[in-house]
Amino acid sequence: MIVSYVPTDRVEELLPEVQPLIQMALDHNIGERIWSDVEPYLLNGVYQLFVCYDEQKIWGAVVTEIVNYPQFKTLLLLLLGGEDPASTDDQLEEVLTKFAKHEGCSNMQISGRKGWLRRLAKYGYKESYITLIKELDHG
Repeated sequence: MIVSYVPTDRVEELLPEVQPLIQMALDHNIGERIWSDVEPYLLNGVYQLFVCYDEQKIWGAVVTEIVNYPQFKTLLLLLLGGEDPASTDDQLEEVLTKFAKHEGCSNMQISGRKGWLRRLAKYGYKESYITLIKELDHG
């Protein structure tokens, strides 16, 4: 399996194949993003697209965002979806790390369910803080 960054000018042609894969990840979020939010950011380069593929098809898709904090830059891993995405962890980690360093990022961050910590600990990811959410009733 190959993992590759997709240049912004090639994203549009891959959208029909990657949209269902990205939707798999969107189906597990808390509603902060839907496909119609993600698509324009991919097309204009605010978000970056990476694909996992072989000679037959695209098996997985990753959406990232480069965030410029006042003190450093980070590569934020927003969405990862696909068929058996864990099988590409090693290649994905290598490609994302290389991309982040090339872009001048000091680190990479991911927010997600607790299972991500177990899955990514072997690559040096550690729990830094947790996110607490309180839903507000506007009734």
